Amino acid sequence: MATVRDELVNTLEELMYEELDKFTLRLSQRELFEQEQHIPKSLVHGKSRDDIVDVMVEFYGRLRAVEITLLILGRMNKNQLAMDKGLYSMT
Repeated sequence: MATVRDELVNTLEELMYEELDKFTLRLSQRELFEQEQHIPKSLVHGKSRDDIVDVMVEFYGRLRAVEITLLILGRMNKNQLAMDKGLYSMT
């Protein structure tokens, strides 16, 4: 059975390089997170998908990392990808 981390990595692997770049930029935007600490751009920009997920889980925990992934994918009009990967069932 795949772990939450594995599913997040698998989801990010479906993003093209340009899309992954947009994902990491949104992940580091302060405006996205009202009360939460945002992840500094230097920790995720240009990093591997594995590294990005590791930083997300370290910062937010597994469940919140899934929620944030869903939020960002939604803003990128990638809801179908999230549905295909079963991320909605993890929250």
